[in-house]
Amino acid sequence: MDVPLLNTEQLLLPALQNVCGPSVLQEVIEQELNPVGSIEHILADEVVRRVEQSRQFEAALTIYRDQASQALLRIKSRDDQQDRSQLAMLATNIMASPRHEALFRQGLAASRAMFGAIGEFRKHRIANEPAANWIQSDPRFATEQHCLAHLARRHRNGTVFCRRCQTVTPGTYIAARAAWQCNKCGRQSGLRSGTCMNRSPLPLTAWFNVIRIILLHPTISTSDLAVAVRVSRQQTVNSMVHRIRDAVDSDQASLRLAGLDKLYLGVD
Repeated sequence: MDVPLLNTEQLLLPALQNVCGPSVLQEVIEQELNPVGSIEHILADEVVRRVEQSRQFEAALTIYRDQASQALLRIKSRDDQQDRSQLAMLATNIMASPRHEALFRQGLAASRAMFGAIGEFRKHRIANEPAANWIQSDPRFATEQHCLAHLARRHRNGTVFCRRCQTVTPGTYIAARAAWQCNKCGRQSGLRSGTCMNRSPLPLTAWFNVIRIILLHPTISTSDLAVAVRVSRQQTVNSMVHRIRDAVDSDQASLRLAGLDKLYLGVD
């Protein structure tokens, strides 16, 4: 069972701001988040509160913008250059006023706080999902040595060919370098070579876990994945997902996925 994907992050704040009335807004957000338990209800209420704040700031900013727009429109009807200059200065002063800037910053802070509350909701939902066994790492690849043994086994079984002599020949696993040496030409290749994990500084355990999750749950969002695998940098997860999905779509998917597609999906 997949962890539910929360679509609220995809909703534009203006769309929520157009919802009429706090009660309707509360209903819309609760339908979207479907909170369960006291903590999730508190976080959902926080989202509602922050959206309502943002709406209030946006309404106040609209008054300033309308005043500036009216001043600019009046410029067209004035022939006197001095009057035109004064109106232009008025519009500029309105938009550059400390009050306008303060409202803008407060509105921005409210919208950021809203998305922060949604993020906390997501973390709590994933951490407490009853069917979250898929988040757990595969015990067969619990350590780096287990992952290396899997990669070496693929070379030993003749699944991976030597990139220099283009043949599948017996070889030797060099544990000190995490490499495989071809007995025919003597070339040494890293066990990650040819896979989507090649030249990555991330541990194999992280890669194996993310590959497994994406293979079994291809529609998972990168933000949910980042929480599930406890990677703090979203950019890192995005890069991993791009590599893995590119490998899945290639004509050498099994090679680039280190045979994990066969293991988890049973594909040929």
